[in-house]
Amino acid sequence: MSAPDSLSFPAPADDGLRMPRRAVAVGAITLAAILSVLDGSMLNVALPLISAETGMSPAASVWLLNAYQLTIVASLLPLAVAGERVGYARVFRLGLLLFTLSALACAFAPDARTLVSARIVQGLGSGCIMSSAAALLRAAYPARLFATGLGINTMAVTLAAAAGPALSSAILAVAHWRWLFSIALPAGTLAWLCAFALPATPRRPTRLDLPSMALNVAALSLTVIGLDRLGVHPPTGLAVLLAAAAAWLAWIRRDARRARPLLPLDLFAIVRFRLSIFTSLLMFATQMASLIALPFHFHGDRGLTLPQAALLLTVWPIGATVTTFFASRLLARFGAATLCATAAIVMVAGLSWILLAPDHLFLLLAPGLALGGIAVGLFQAPNTHDMLSSPPRDRVGAAGGMQAIARVGGQSLGATLAGIGLAQSDRIGPTLAIAFAMGLALMVLAVNLRRRRFLPAMERTGTMARS
Repeated sequence: MSAPDSLSFPAPADDGLRMPRRAVAVGAITLAAILSVLDGSMLNVALPLISAETGMSPAASVWLLNAYQLTIVASLLPLAVAGERVGYARVFRLGLLLFTLSALACAFAPDARTLVSARIVQGLGSGCIMSSAAALLRAAYPARLFATGLGINTMAVTLAAAAGPALSSAILAVAHWRWLFSIALPAGTLAWLCAFALPATPRRPTRLDLPSMALNVAALSLTVIGLDRLGVHPPTGLAVLLAAAAAWLAWIRRDARRARPLLPLDLFAIVRFRLSIFTSLLMFATQMASLIALPFHFHGDRGLTLPQAALLLTVWPIGATVTTFFASRLLARFGAATLCATAAIVMVAGLSWILLAPDHLFLLLAPGLALGGIAVGLFQAPNTHDMLSSPPRDRVGAAGGMQAIARVGGQSLGATLAGIGLAQSDRIGPTLAIAFAMGLALMVLAVNLRRRRFLPAMERTGTMARS
């Protein structure tokens, strides 16, 4: 058995980790990913309580979410480089330690400034986890089991993201908001202990390029902030996005001249990778726009009560979770592009059902929500498998970083479009926001129809191609 931080993967004939070490390692990766996703989705419900107790304004309290997300998105690529240099297992364990200790600091934070500072450290810990998880997961599984293992991991994370608000509401009904952070302590400690079973990954000597890292922080942070402000104050949002575009241009120009760039330009030369990244961004935007718009549609247009709306919304994660498991089995037969195109069609059908369903029985909306969840489940595992299996093994960390950036960027884009739609009027706003989500889904369909024509052989064989 290799040491956790040895310099090579197991030999191809002994691909992946043996049981039971594999189960312990995968458990650590999955539990850490669930904690990271839950931490980003549970806090929304508690913001009014935290704002009232700490004296933060409602607008300032949003930075408990923004500080966490911005730290993640800005740190992913530098941390992926660190993983290539010192080993992903070390970065992952450091991330778990930071995440767990900062959760303790959040639980006992005496004031708003300390709470926001602890959230920044927690975002850095989550960035360590996210930037390393993909490479470690691919190294843990034999190649023949990677699609199934990735499907199980994706199913767990999808369920955690969707269940976050409901779990938060249940905790807040019986306990103080500080318990939202306290529950990470036992789970984070368990994951950290299990993380010593993580697989070996190759190390690649790399120099830390501080100017590129600064441009990385500027480009990604300004993009997220600009999209967020675009729906609130368009002139400010456009100005920030122009500054982001300048940072992106400077970053790309600098990295294009370097042999080992921070921005993984080499991965974008792989056709399968760049198409899967683009379609991932669009699908996350579709899902976020839908999940923001639907509660307003249920309450404003349909006149549903809060319990009725909550009951309906649980159908979405159930559909996504169940379908994710079966999508992994369908991947080998149909290919990622076919499944992703089908997911886009199912998403449009589900949202159309919701808009056209009659008003007299609110449960008639449930099939539309089930279709939305099925679409997400049908999409995530196949697209993620394509994204992470197309690069060389020693570049999967960078691929995982780009995957997380696509997720956060897509969520920001979807939230912006939903906000623009909802801002129009109470009468047409929710419908317009859902229409924007349908438009994004149609873009996913168009990209994947092109993907099917462009990569028919690779979809069947899983081989890698470059443009």
